[in-house]
Amino acid sequence: MTASGDNRGPAGVETGRLEGTNRGPSGGPNLEETMKRVSIGDGRWFNADKADKFYEGRDFDGSNHISRATGSQWEHETLYHTAKGKWVLYHWSQWQGSRDSYTVISDQDSYRWLIRNGHHDEVPDEAMEVLET
Repeated sequence: MTASGDNRGPAGVETGRLEGTNRGPSGGPNLEETMKRVSIGDGRWFNADKADKFYEGRDFDGSNHISRATGSQWEHETLYHTAKGKWVLYHWSQWQGSRDSYTVISDQDSYRWLIRNGHHDEVPDEAMEVLET
C-alpha cells in the first residue's frame, strides 16, 4: 500500500494485500472460499466443489491406458452428481483444438456410465434391476 493509502500500481493494477477483503496471501482471490462454478449452457450452472465426482475407469492394453467411458486413450469423461440431483457428464480430449463439454444426462444414462466405469456401488438397487432386464 502506498503512503496515500492507494493500493493501485501502474495502469490501475491492484498491488499488495487489501485489509478487510476476501483476498488470499498473494493478493488474489481466496481460493479456499471461491467455488468452482461450471456453466452447462442456457444460463445454467452447477458448483463442482459441492458435486460428487466419478472418474472414468481405465484399462491398460499393454501400451496405453484406455478409457472405459470412451474407448480411447485420448478422449476422457468424468461424471458429476450435483447437489441438486442432476447428472452432468464432462467430456474432454487431449487432441489439439478440441473443446471440453458439459452435458446434463438422464438417471438411466448416468447409471449405465457408472456401471461401465466400475462404480456399481453407486447405482441404486431398483435401477440395477431395471438395467439388467
